[in-house]
Amino acid sequence: MINWYEKQEAFWRGKASPGWLCPWAGQARTGKGGVDTKVQEATRQETLHIAVGVLCFSAVMNLVFACLKKWELSVLWGTLLGGGWAVLNFFLLGLTVQGMVADPDEKRGKMKLQLSYSLRMLLTIGVVVLAIKLPGVNWIAAVIPLFFTRLTILAMQMLGMYKPDDKKSENKEGGDGTV
Repeated sequence: MINWYEKQEAFWRGKASPGWLCPWAGQARTGKGGVDTKVQEATRQETLHIAVGVLCFSAVMNLVFACLKKWELSVLWGTLLGGGWAVLNFFLLGLTVQGMVADPDEKRGKMKLQLSYSLRMLLTIGVVVLAIKLPGVNWIAAVIPLFFTRLTILAMQMLGMYKPDDKKSENKEGGDGTV
């Protein structure tokens, strides 16, 4: 029997499916009727980018708390809770999109995406409530990192790591341009 640590190591090396982590996401039908849930390199790479960005912004946030003389251990626990969920949330989004793209049934793929969004938002609310209720966690330090994913993407765009798609940037009204 494989223990949890061996599953986790195999998963991060790309040799195991993430079904034990996120059963509703990343599921693509194979030609043999099975389920292929291997994490794609793009999902892994973008999650790493987000994790590094969240870590950098979290360090800055902790420095701000320290400069304001408000830093204490509860700020660190809040940062770990909020930042950890922010990265995991992005990873689960990546798995869901990966599964949606691989699913030949477009309607079912959209339903998976909607279900994933709803569940992830409910879990985000749960993380905020948990941060408020736990006595050793600074809830403000837990909520702020939830915005670091978006800030990381914005910073990567400003640094030229992400470039907008030419077809989408030509459309001035913001629609998809397929009308």
